[in-house]
Amino acid sequence: MQKDIMEREIAEIIKGFRQDSIEIEMNQEHVHKWISQFSPDTQNIILEETLHILKEWYFPKDKINLFLDKMMDYLKSENENATDEEPMKDIYFWNIQESGKSQSQLVEMLNDRVNQKYGCGIRTGKLMSEKYYVYLDDGLYTGSRLRKDINVNSAKKLH
Repeated sequence: MQKDIMEREIAEIIKGFRQDSIEIEMNQEHVHKWISQFSPDTQNIILEETLHILKEWYFPKDKINLFLDKMMDYLKSENENATDEEPMKDIYFWNIQESGKSQSQLVEMLNDRVNQKYGCGIRTGKLMSEKYYVYLDDGLYTGSRLRKDINVNSAKKLH
């Protein structure tokens, strides 16, 4: 595939990436500038692999919102303590990662979705006596992060 076509396709996929928090427009010019840092003989393979990974694993905001909406509906339907006024009653949403921002961003997005749909928020912060716990993350970890976060914060609750 031609270099300019791959640059354009990558730009199309990432155009909405962090658009609220960075001042860089994710367009073909930006992708071209990024790929230009690599030696010319490696640029095509880097573009090909990046495009492949993005097509398979990049989730734009609209897909994330769709997932959050489905999760919200599922949690409400499975929670016997849910009411129309408190659809997320007795559910605690972990927001505990010390490094990275993906978890806090996802929890914030979910809170916004719950607020839009039901006019209320979700429980984060200090652990109380919730019946259900939800660990929401983008999944870009080894698995040890999840265990570590849960173990550390479960121990805090017990003290």
